[in-house]
Amino acid sequence: MKKFYLLFMPLALIAGGCSDDNDGPDEPATVTITFEDCTFATGKTNNIGANDNGSLAEYESSDAIFFGQDYYTQLAGAFVSSRHKVSKAGNGTPTDCSVATESETPGANSSDKYCYFAWHKYTSGTKGVLPEFKFKDGQERTMVSMMVMNSTQMQQYMQYGFYSQPGLDENQYVSIIATGYDVDGNVTASTEFVIGDRRGGVEKYLTDWTKVDLSMLGSVARIEFSIDSHGWSIPTGLVWSFCADDITFAAPDEQ
Repeated sequence: MKKFYLLFMPLALIAGGCSDDNDGPDEPATVTITFEDCTFATGKTNNIGANDNGSLAEYESSDAIFFGQDYYTQLAGAFVSSRHKVSKAGNGTPTDCSVATESETPGANSSDKYCYFAWHKYTSGTKGVLPEFKFKDGQERTMVSMMVMNSTQMQQYMQYGFYSQPGLDENQYVSIIATGYDVDGNVTASTEFVIGDRRGGVEKYLTDWTKVDLSMLGSVARIEFSIDSHGWSIPTGLVWSFCADDITFAAPDEQ
């Protein structure tokens, strides 16, 4: 399995529900999932409970499926959200389904919506709901990139800690790993991006939408996300999360 590492690189892409990008005569056409066309129930800021049983969330765009489950407020999987809030020092409960920004528009490139990926010890570990997205059965897409940023929850945990549980100490860092799988379930490759970093006397947290190159994953049927805290104990030990937007891959006829 190939593994790649990526640090912070703030960039910008586009907005919309899902768009076909015209990359010019010498570049292949791409499709970008922007989550803008996901509808929320009246008064809601996310798609949790959009299905009949009131706890599931499922969003489809360009043959990609994003599924999440709220099991007694224990979130896991993928949700579409429009919430945004900046963490502050103190012991307030971290906000679920929220991106760590004070901007008027929470999504990448001034858009209103984004994807919130979450792992929970019970909902993921026992019920098997993972932070991932997949393409419909038998389909693969050649990945290009996505935009990422911290959730309010992880920003709180890393920068300030949670009650008696500390945030990142000097020389500690946290990264998210994106792993691609083909239609047969084989790993294609993985790439890693840092969301919090206190190495080398600096303190950096991913608080701007940042472009991550996914081209090394190749053609995938599914991308699963995992975390590497590199020895740091995540407060509560139960949950972690991050946010993504503008997921881009080659158009089907360009593969």
